[in-house]
Amino acid sequence: GEVEQMPWNGNTPVESSRVVVYVDPLDGTNEFASGNFELCTTLLGVCVDGKPMGGVIGQAFFNLRRDEDGKAHRDDLAATPGRVVYGGPGVGVHGLEEHSRSSASTSPQLIVGLNRGVRDERIEPAMEKLKSSLPSDQSIRISRGSASGWHCLQLMEQKHDVYLHLRAGTKKWDTAPGEAMLDAMGGRLTNVAGERYQYDGNHHKNISGVVASLCNETHATALIAIEGVVAQYVRDTDDPSVRKV
Repeated sequence: GEVEQMPWNGNTPVESSRVVVYVDPLDGTNEFASGNFELCTTLLGVCVDGKPMGGVIGQAFFNLRRDEDGKAHRDDLAATPGRVVYGGPGVGVHGLEEHSRSSASTSPQLIVGLNRGVRDERIEPAMEKLKSSLPSDQSIRISRGSASGWHCLQLMEQKHDVYLHLRAGTKKWDTAPGEAMLDAMGGRLTNVAGERYQYDGNHHKNISGVVASLCNETHATALIAIEGVVAQYVRDTDDPSVRKV
């Protein structure tokens, strides 16, 4: 996919007034409280002129073993080295786990990441509309987790095909790191109307949900499915928290 160009020469110092840094020390608080530690991350996003240009996702608990009850093995909680994934447009993305999986167009399943804790009556009809747009031999599998950073990691490692959050709920610090790295890999993260958010430090809420994918074709397919179901969402490009693509 096409990667947006940096809004400045990468070798030239940038005035601090043009830079906003978003930090989330614990993304996935509910997952942490539930013992789903691998879904918890620390997020850092560096934005220049309102665009995410650098992202860091620190995953302290990575590749944990599971006890019989499904909980993380206690010995691993203290011993796991964790990992840090970082990158952005112009520098690539580093620290990802090597993972080989068929593309969304050829895989027998389209894996959709959804928030575990959000009850939204629009999810089911959106999934039905999305399924109707797929080849007859392709099904949808839903993977739930209440952590935006984790969802972005799943996309970047091709474990998920698309991440959907059809309502307000996430904040700029949830999406800035993932958007920077997805952009670097040719992917896309927008609101449910297909518009980019503005990361200028003045508007923290992602007022119109999130649609993200490493594949632009899958992203576009998801947007079409959502548009047929989500009757009311913010599509006001004059709103200062949204920027035109």
